[in-house]
Amino acid sequence: MGIMTNLIVDGEKFALIALETRSAVDFPPTELTPGLWASSASMIDLDQFWKEELGKNRTRDFHSCTLLLLVKEQATDSAVDQRLRDRVWQFYNGMLLADRYGTDQVPFFITGDFGPDGANVRSVDRLEPLRHAPTDRWSRLSNDQVRRGAEIGQAIQSFPWIGAHRLNRVLSLYREARTLLDWMDRIHQYTRCLDGLTVPPGGGTGKIFAERMALIVGPAHRDLFEEIYAIRGAIEHLRENDYTEPFDRAGRLGLVKKAGIVEYVARTSLVRILETKSLWQYFKSG
Repeated sequence: MGIMTNLIVDGEKFALIALETRSAVDFPPTELTPGLWASSASMIDLDQFWKEELGKNRTRDFHSCTLLLLVKEQATDSAVDQRLRDRVWQFYNGMLLADRYGTDQVPFFITGDFGPDGANVRSVDRLEPLRHAPTDRWSRLSNDQVRRGAEIGQAIQSFPWIGAHRLNRVLSLYREARTLLDWMDRIHQYTRCLDGLTVPPGGGTGKIFAERMALIVGPAHRDLFEEIYAIRGAIEHLRENDYTEPFDRAGRLGLVKKAGIVEYVARTSLVRILETKSLWQYFKSG
């Protein structure tokens, strides 16, 4: 984390998510979209709070963060607190959908306000770390990806979520899958995301799923998605050893590749839906 600035002034409430990832992000505190700020340097002076309340380890963890996401508002109404939490959470979800990256430690989720004596921290939560990182060890989060995350975050904020239970569940499943350690569990959860987006009929088979996926990825990849659905079924019924035993390097690499493919299709499909208003009607309940 670079030079510390203090973007929040007396009377403002704030919500902040800070994370450490492999990063080439080089942002001074920047308002990417109205009310959404990002920075590769600290935007808020919490040193006194960390030292007095949480100790040296958490102070060190916070200062190692490479990306901070912030929303703030001048307000006294306590109802604003939840609204700010929701907005920064939508920004964070937009960042998840902008690209695939991992985090090197557990991210911070901090809320509070500023008064004459400085920061008054209301809550400090820790989010699940993102474990499904790119296979390219040299991959780094970029400024463009952060800007894209802000755009997607706005789309999430604009989407009419009341009654859209299925899409909300798919987004939740996707977010959970990004935190999983096991490759097979990732394949299972990402495929469930696509199941939720394509809605095969009750008792649907892998063939029906693959036919619907062919409408998204093209007919040339139909057989691949039928195979992925078969892997999902094996995991669902606790038979993942059908694919993992005996150990075979090429087979394991194939599973890693499939996890990456199904993650990409789930992520980009979610973004397409969220940013295309003409599709919203198909994801409303009833």
